[in-house]
Amino acid sequence: MSTQQQQPQENPSMIAQMRAALDLDCQALANLKAPSFAASHTVINNKYQVIEQSRSTLAQHIGEEAATNAMVDAYNKAMS
Repeated sequence: MSTQQQQPQENPSMIAQMRAALDLDCQALANLKAPSFAASHTVINNKYQVIEQSRSTLAQHIGEEAATNAMVDAYNKAMS
């Protein structure tokens, strides 16, 4: 009998949905920061908190480093 614990298989579709949500959150932030739209500091700060929560949830499934990389990629894509 093995003493190693196996991690449950992750649903690739669920991971893809979480990544897509992160992309949408970053795009929403980019829209708030557009020159043609004046958002309050509170609204922008709240969107950053949503992005962090999405990253944190994703990290539970793919690990901290991969989730942070996904967040940075989504943020850079949205801001370019």
